[in-house]
Amino acid sequence: MRYGHLTFGELSIMDKEFYISMGYHDQVPDQCILNYINEIKKDIQTLCQIRYIYDIHEMKLLPHNILIMQGKTFSVGKIIASYLENVTHICSFIVTAGKEYDAYIHRLRENEDIVKEFVADSIGSVIVEACVKKIGERIQRIHPFNQTLPYSPGYCGWNIKEQKLFFELFPNTPCRVSLNSSCLMSPVKSISGIIGLGENLKPKPYHCELCTNKNCYKRRI
Repeated sequence: MRYGHLTFGELSIMDKEFYISMGYHDQVPDQCILNYINEIKKDIQTLCQIRYIYDIHEMKLLPHNILIMQGKTFSVGKIIASYLENVTHICSFIVTAGKEYDAYIHRLRENEDIVKEFVADSIGSVIVEACVKKIGERIQRIHPFNQTLPYSPGYCGWNIKEQKLFFELFPNTPCRVSLNSSCLMSPVKSISGIIGLGENLKPKPYHCELCTNKNCYKRRI
């Protein structure tokens, strides 16, 4: 099991990724939004405590979309199961932008700075996505297998209630992330999930047209 932390600068995020997260696609936001992005990037240089933990282990995919990891049984749904063809190993991970980032967004909310809060929320989402990408890059250097895209409990038909079982794969409060009674993570800007690994797997893009979750952030992007 590997764990550690990253600085905001180590993520090497391009501003274009922030634009996409905010719904601008290939367009550049107006100057007001650009100013907010620059302000937030300066604000979070020191307060953003990006943490990660991940582990790589063998897996078994059984009929009826059942995934076995570390002796635990997950029902990941037919969409995710279809992407795990020829996967031999799984990287399970949890990443977070930290409680400090949550507190930063909370301060913006208290100050009723709605636009800046929206921008900071979008940037936080990009930060944790970039951290997951860094995990994939580090795995690639050690295990030169093909990789699937990340999949998380609560998306693509994987029941969010299995988040509790998923957290049992890790030490208590991994990366200082906890679950509430609805299986949502705190800090909010956190991601848990899996990346499939396999020598013979063929990576596939997200097929959002197959998903019934109309509120998925991937669909919005």
